[in-house]
Amino acid sequence: MQTITSKELAKNNDESILILDIRNFNAFKDWHIKGSKNIDVYNDIWEGNFEKVKKELSKLPKEKTIVTVCNAGVTSQNASMLLESMGFKTIVLEKGMLGWNSLHESAAVINENDLLLKQIIRVGKGCLSYLIGSKSAKECFIVDPSQFIEEYADLANQFGFKIKGVIETHVHADHFSGAKLLAEITKASYYVSSEDLKAKIDFTDLKNANEIKIGENIIKIIQTPGHTNGSVCLLVNDKALLTGDTLFLEGVGRPDLGRTQEEIEKGAKLLFNSLNQIKDFDKNIIILPAHFTNYDKFPIYDKLNNILNNNKSLQISSEQEFVNYILNNLPIAPPNYQQIKNMNLNLVQVPRQMGEQLEFGPNRCASG
Repeated sequence: MQTITSKELAKNNDESILILDIRNFNAFKDWHIKGSKNIDVYNDIWEGNFEKVKKELSKLPKEKTIVTVCNAGVTSQNASMLLESMGFKTIVLEKGMLGWNSLHESAAVINENDLLLKQIIRVGKGCLSYLIGSKSAKECFIVDPSQFIEEYADLANQFGFKIKGVIETHVHADHFSGAKLLAEITKASYYVSSEDLKAKIDFTDLKNANEIKIGENIIKIIQTPGHTNGSVCLLVNDKALLTGDTLFLEGVGRPDLGRTQEEIEKGAKLLFNSLNQIKDFDKNIIILPAHFTNYDKFPIYDKLNNILNNNKSLQISSEQEFVNYILNNLPIAPPNYQQIKNMNLNLVQVPRQMGEQLEFGPNRCASG
């Protein structure tokens, strides 16, 4: 049976391919590959209702090659066998949505003078990480890496960069951080705010830091509590602002995950002040968040001016009105967020397979 990896599928522009997601409708609605079609036959396949499955799948166009998708790439094999018995040509997505969840791509945001700023896009999860590199020093910083640390080591090697430091803009609740492990393996410095760390280890505290230099480039540390107590933004050469989960292109960070009601309201007030600080920056700076929901092309960014004009929560001038708006527009929490956040706070390293299972699903980090 022919298979395709997530990386191969992401690069495939063949219009004769149709991506068929066979999972339950609610699972598909919650999270799916952009452009895929859903026919919910998952339970029927498991229950052996094959004639019913064939009837549903017969609606598909015979001229298309069908890429079957399920949660982990197992049930989709059964769907492909049934489709091929009906005369369809099929391909199975390896590891299904679990594989899609681990897909990383990269794109250059700024490549001029001494600076190379690359965005690493975790396509299926909606997470964004960054490489900030100095061409002259042949060194780089990695910002907000996922647990798939080999992606970042390989990217740095591609440009001949030594990883000098690994920075976390905040403690994550939707996915496992690879920052500490990447720093250990590459013998790099680990940067995080002490407000977002419980583990007793050696690290460089961002809480009172002003800037970090790399080659001819300056990374200014902007304290922006709200999403978490230790959230920071990184202003690179006064041109690009890495906003973590403080500000997104289509919303702002949520202040609720893992907090009491009193802490949530306090976090929302802190977030209001942090966003007002960002509003005062040059309106032409590029905003580079740690998550995204929609995308048309890579890299994913926008100018601050455009975000100010299109982001409703940023147009609220009253603190209390902002707090009320945010608290009334919180989405459901990401899967297993309490367990993930607690492990990240304590720098607990989990086996890759366990981490992949716990992270499975959308990020849901934005509010407003």
